[in-house]
Amino acid sequence: MDERQITQWTSDSSAPNSFQVVRQEFFSHTREPMLTFSRCRIHVNEVCLTKFEGAMGVQVLIDQEARVLALRPGQEGMRDVWPWCGVSGGKRRPRQTACRLFFAKVASMMGWSPDCRYRVLGRLVRANGGALLVFDLTAAEAFPQGAGPSAPVFPENWRDSFGLPEPEHCRFLGVRTFDGHAIFTVTENAQEGEDSHG
Repeated sequence: MDERQITQWTSDSSAPNSFQVVRQEFFSHTREPMLTFSRCRIHVNEVCLTKFEGAMGVQVLIDQEARVLALRPGQEGMRDVWPWCGVSGGKRRPRQTACRLFFAKVASMMGWSPDCRYRVLGRLVRANGGALLVFDLTAAEAFPQGAGPSAPVFPENWRDSFGLPEPEHCRFLGVRTFDGHAIFTVTENAQEGEDSHG
């Protein structure tokens, strides 16, 4: 690489087209919002709770075409709110919730195995005076259940790349207004109702 190439990259706005933005999933992400599906249960990490201060529940929104799941803060009395946390020692803590039917629908949509735990990183997006936690389901890490500590299994289409090309990355996850959205209810007593159906 010579000085001329470096100068061209810094002066030519089209030059970064050859770069890929490395996916955050390739790095440690203990401080990132995270959503986990495991054994037909769903939960978020504590980082998610900090993004929606004081919210005891959220609505779950799905964009089936884009394969994106979003969480929106729920207000008391609002319909279809998932109680994503409880209170212990005066502090909100994430709560695992049974969601057998919801997981089955998501797994069917994504081609996921029920024998794996899936972990998806999210990001906070602010738009139209509101905020969403947005999770790209196509970027889920899969961990085989019961196999002990193991490396995640990444999507097949990641094998030959580090991430999206820079121009595409700039457009990716531009959250739509969720016209025609689907809101799923994830309730605490879902397990009882599901078990009664077989």
